Amino acid sequence: MDYSKIDLFLKKYSFHSKMKYSYEYSSKIMDVSGLLPIREILGKVLPWELETYLLFCIDYDEVSKNELQNKDFLNVMYAIRSYNPLEEDTDITTARMLITSIGLTEFYIQTSIFRRFYRYNYFYNFENKKINMKEVFINSFGVEYEEFIDLAIYIQIFVGKPYNDIMAYVIFKKYCKVTKNLIITRDEYKKEIRKFAKKTTDFLFCVRPSYTYAFIEYEGKLYFPLPHLFCKNITSSLLFRLTKENSKLRELFGKEVLESYLFEVLNNTKQFDEIYQEIEYNHHGERFDSSDVMCRIKNDYLFFESKSQVPSIEVRQFNEKAFKKEINKMAEAVVQLYKSIVRFIEHSEYSPFKSTIKPDKVHIWGFVSILESSEPSNELIYNKVAEILNLKLKSKEMNWVITHIKVVDLTSIERFCFDSLDFIKSLKLQIEKGGLYDYALSHSSDLVSYDNKKEYDLIEKFTNQCFVRERLIIDDLVKKGILKN
Repeated sequence: MDYSKIDLFLKKYSFHSKMKYSYEYSSKIMDVSGLLPIREILGKVLPWELETYLLFCIDYDEVSKNELQNKDFLNVMYAIRSYNPLEEDTDITTARMLITSIGLTEFYIQTSIFRRFYRYNYFYNFENKKINMKEVFINSFGVEYEEFIDLAIYIQIFVGKPYNDIMAYVIFKKYCKVTKNLIITRDEYKKEIRKFAKKTTDFLFCVRPSYTYAFIEYEGKLYFPLPHLFCKNITSSLLFRLTKENSKLRELFGKEVLESYLFEVLNNTKQFDEIYQEIEYNHHGERFDSSDVMCRIKNDYLFFESKSQVPSIEVRQFNEKAFKKEINKMAEAVVQLYKSIVRFIEHSEYSPFKSTIKPDKVHIWGFVSILESSEPSNELIYNKVAEILNLKLKSKEMNWVITHIKVVDLTSIERFCFDSLDFIKSLKLQIEKGGLYDYALSHSSDLVSYDNKKEYDLIEKFTNQCFVRERLIIDDLVKKGILKN
C-alpha cells in the first residue's frame, strides 16, 4: 500500500474497528513501568506509527461500516513505516529540520513512569511565597494531581488485559473528575489537527492532539486509542495547558519551581562535596546573579543554568525561522552560563565555596538544563555561540566552551542523579572518547554507579507511596466485587 492511499483505504472501515486495533497495539508496547524498552519495542508496531495512523482515522470520515482486519491494519502500518519524506534534492537545512522533527516524534523518553510522576508531582504541588502551584493546578483541573497519578497507574496495570469492567469503573466512575479533563470529541480533534497539519505528510511529524487528550468521544461512545501516551497526557501536556498563553505563570514556574526542582534532585545525590542555589552578590557596586546551581566535587566545579524551554510547535512544521530561533535560544543560554563562569573566576564575591583557591579552568564545567530539548545539532549551537562571543570556532577558548559547557535535557540530569552516575567522569570521558559535538552525557554506559543503592531515596519513597495508595484502592475494588481477590 502507498502512503498516499491510506486515507482512502481507511474510510472503508468502521470507526469502532479502527479504534480497536489502535488500542490493542498501543497496549502491546506498554508494561507496568511505562513504555517497553527500545530493544523490546523494535519489531513491534511503533508508537509514532500508531499516532500517525490515528490522525488518518480521525480526520477522514467513514463511507462504510466494514470491519478492519488485522492484516489490513498491519498493511497500513507498513505503509507508514516505509514512507520516505526526504526528496533527493533536499537541502541540508531542511534535512536538519527533518531530523529534529523525527527526533521529537519517534524518540521516546525511556524512563520509568514513576520518575516522570515524581517530577510532575513536585511541580504541581510546589508552594512558596511567590507561587502556589497546587492551588493553580486544582483551579485549572478541579482535582489534585495525585488522582491523575492513581488513574495512570491503574491504566498501566490493567490496560490490554481482560479487565474491561475494572477499566470502565476506574476511568468513568472512580476517577471521572480526572477523565473529564482528558476528553475531546472527534470534531474538536479534527479542528486540532488543522492547527498542526496542512496535508497528510505532516501527520508523520506534527504535534498530535492525543498528546493532550487521551479519550475521544464519538457517537455516544468514549474511545481510548493510544494508552501508551497516557503518561504524557498527565505530565508535560498538563504543564503546557497550565502555562499556555500565561507568560507570567510560565516565568514564575521556570524561576521558582523548575530551579528549585533541579536543586533538589542534585542535592539529594551523594556525589557533591558542596552544593548551593543561586546567590545574588555585588562586585564594585554592581549587582550580579550566580548560576542557578553551583556544585563542587573535590577539585572540580560544576555549574547549572536551568531553562524552562520546550520545543515550539513550528519546529515540527519545518519552519526555518522557528528552527533558527531554537538554536539561538540554546546558544544564548550557553553564552549566559559562560559569562557566569568567567565572573566566578574573576569576582571573588561570587564564590559560595569554602575553598579560596582559584580553580583552573580545566576543572570548571557547566550544564544548560533544558526542560524539554528538541535535540538540534550541537555544531549549529556552538557555531552560534562563537558568533555571539566573537570567538574563532577553532580557538583555544572556544574549544574549552564546547568541551566544558553542555546543553542537556532535564531527563538526562535526572538519570545521572537517580542512577548515581558521575557527571564529571562522564564529561571527561566525552573529551577522551567522543566527538567534539557528541550529545552531552552520552558516555554513561562506561560509568559505574558510585552508590550501591539500587534506587534514589526520594524516588523509592515516592514509588512506595504510590503503591500503598493503589493497594488501598484495589482492596476497595475487591470489596465492591469488581475485582476478585
